[in-house]
Amino acid sequence: MAPFCGVAGIERPEGRYFKIICRLCLNTGKCSVVSFSRSSSPILTDYVIGGVLLRRGSSMRDLGVLFDNRLAFSDHVDQVCSKGMKMLGFVKRSTRNFRDSSALLALYTALVRPLMEFSTVVWSPGYGNARQALERVQRRFLRYLSLRSGVPWEDFDCGAMMAKTGLDSLELRRELFDALFLQKLIRNEVDSSLLLSRLNFYAPPYRTRQNQVFYMRSSPTNYLINRPLSRMQRLYNRVASDVDALDDLLQAPTGLFKRSVREVLRRH
Repeated sequence: MAPFCGVAGIERPEGRYFKIICRLCLNTGKCSVVSFSRSSSPILTDYVIGGVLLRRGSSMRDLGVLFDNRLAFSDHVDQVCSKGMKMLGFVKRSTRNFRDSSALLALYTALVRPLMEFSTVVWSPGYGNARQALERVQRRFLRYLSLRSGVPWEDFDCGAMMAKTGLDSLELRRELFDALFLQKLIRNEVDSSLLLSRLNFYAPPYRTRQNQVFYMRSSPTNYLINRPLSRMQRLYNRVASDVDALDDLLQAPTGLFKRSVREVLRRH
């Protein structure tokens, strides 16, 4: 299909037009429409550019994250698990003659684990089945490493191997990334006044024994409970009893803050 250039008119069913001033060629064959809604019966309309009806999709990719039309990120989790398993298979096939377990561990942390952790602040799953699917990739690597170390298949202990290798669970690391993002947001290292305005700092009218940094409003659905900012604030309230909350959050160097939060999460 020939590209459409210049000023594009987007036509809606009611006949109104919206002008888009663009200086680049627009290939309408590569354009699509995705409507994001949690409703069981969303209102859908057709969109036209240059006389071409745009196809409707159920998902879109933005900066490496797959957004489905319900913002559940289930398709993205499935894709991440698939990529992780494929890369782990590549590592296992390429290291059949390796004898050094530290080399296998380095390859896993360099090639496999980053695929499972890219942009987790956005899509970190709130349901157990998705979390278990992600952990399954790491458990498979630990089982492989255990076999290469001479441990029989039936004697494999995931917890013992994690302690031996110093690996944290992927869920703990996602929580750590949430805490680091929250710290950067408050310290203005992440430049987003909109996100900062949606943090609910807890300011009690009188002194209490409650060591709560953020005020958490009740949420009627799991989706709202697990949205990123609510998840981060709830996490920090959970660890605030063991961390000097405001001091660490606002003043501590990132390295010290990271170590402190990791130690607290490991104890929990």
